Amino acid sequence: MNFIQVAAAFILGAISAAGIFIFLKKKEEHISALKAEACNSKAVRDAIEDFKKSKEFRLIKKTEYNKGLNQGMTNTINDFQIQYQKFENVDENLFTSTVETGYFMQLTYRGLPIGDVTKRVIHAGKKVDKKRVDEIISRLNETVSSLIQAAMAGKIPVKEVKHLLNKKK
Repeated sequence: MNFIQVAAAFILGAISAAGIFIFLKKKEEHISALKAEACNSKAVRDAIEDFKKSKEFRLIKKTEYNKGLNQGMTNTINDFQIQYQKFENVDENLFTSTVETGYFMQLTYRGLPIGDVTKRVIHAGKKVDKKRVDEIISRLNETVSSLIQAAMAGKIPVKEVKHLLNKKK
């Protein structure tokens, strides 16, 4: 082998070695980048786990839970309704007069009745005059109004109906 062939083989070997070195260097950089990404990913996971243990996360979770709970309760309350009907029975006989006042009430959920119609007698009395009857009816109206206000304060819809009186208790 002559000198030129040896020199050419040496140069070819050096170029091959340099190519392999560059290839390995790029692979090493790629592997370093993957290692750094894995470390960053672990750091992110650790940060998330630490945040989940923090007081701030518990407060956020509690706030979101309460928001959902309150919205659910509001939606459920809006599905209830109280239906009522006032009644006044004045029974005048030859010797006595009897007055009975009150209201019928029905609780419904999404339009379906819950339980039976309830009859509440506010006043029942005998031997009353017309002025007294008017006073008793006025008291009935005040009582029903206060019941309506109490229900509305609790955000329960109230509706006056005419069909409860015809139902048997």
